[in-house]
Amino acid sequence: MSDSYPLPTEPEGIVASLLERFHSGKVGAMMALCDPEAVFIANDGRTITDHTEIAARLKRDLRLGLPLKAKARHVFVTGDIA
Repeated sequence: MSDSYPLPTEPEGIVASLLERFHSGKVGAMMALCDPEAVFIANDGRTITDHTEIAARLKRDLRLGLPLKAKARHVFVTGDIA
């Protein structure tokens, strides 16, 4: 696995990039995908916008050591953000 984690060139590539970064186990790699306006939806439906709290949630999930599988059904795009 690459240490540089290149950004995808097409919106549909975000899922593969997300999986690569998740499986690296590095919170910083995951957070690099987050826009300053990113929103994380907690299990209780609460929206989290604070990047420190988002990173803590991701760290907790990464600590479980479970593999992540994902398939994009639709990629939402606005401007240059997918």
